[in-house]
Amino acid sequence: MVHPSFRGQGIFTRLLDFGLEHFTGLDLFFNFANPASAAGFAKRGWRFLAPLEDRVCQLGYDSIPSRASLLWIWSLIVRPTRSPYPSRRIAADELATRLSEDIRFSAPITSPGRAAVIRDKAYLRWRYLNHPFNTYDYYICEPTPDSFSLAICRSRACAGRIEVIDAIGFGVPPRLADWLEPWAAADPTATVVTWHTLPSQVRAGFFGNPLRRGQGRPFLVRDFPGRPLPFSPWDLANWYLTRGDLEIT
Repeated sequence: MVHPSFRGQGIFTRLLDFGLEHFTGLDLFFNFANPASAAGFAKRGWRFLAPLEDRVCQLGYDSIPSRASLLWIWSLIVRPTRSPYPSRRIAADELATRLSEDIRFSAPITSPGRAAVIRDKAYLRWRYLNHPFNTYDYYICEPTPDSFSLAICRSRACAGRIEVIDAIGFGVPPRLADWLEPWAAADPTATVVTWHTLPSQVRAGFFGNPLRRGQGRPFLVRDFPGRPLPFSPWDLANWYLTRGDLEIT
């Protein structure tokens, strides 16, 4: 990102050229552009795949008729059955303790043919516990004594939103529907938002916002010709992307 006072001087283009010249040995670049930067990326070989669309679940509403009440009705229709497993919000120190345990990750993060940021314990500690300026809410679901899943969220009370930043499974696949009750306890009328690039089994019960269909952050990819990849980077279905990935690019 170029400071507004220095825009229009070619700094953005020179930064891109520096990266392409010095970040050697990479198979591809991916990033999430804004409207101002998308054209500059395209000139340097990035290709636009698709907008990253929201998938939502409405927890409640304040008044009828309203946008929230209409989304809530549809949420009732498509919402999966309530989770039989205990789920709750946890503090950062409990998350730190859990990440120090001998745990294994679940299949959706590492499924063959899907590109994803490697979410090992070191990454999760660095990314969500030790971030220099972002703060998060942590939710846990515990189906068995030997497995659990985590939802990393950010609440935006002024906008009535709970954003799912990441979802990770440890011995069990994450399932956003498992956290509907603690989310409703935190904000009973919130809209819970995630991206459609989470696997369908993770975001079951979430649906496309009809008011924002076809809208979203542009997702761009640039490959290096001649370097074989184990998947096709030009099919968005081959990517596992979360809002947490957006915040580190």
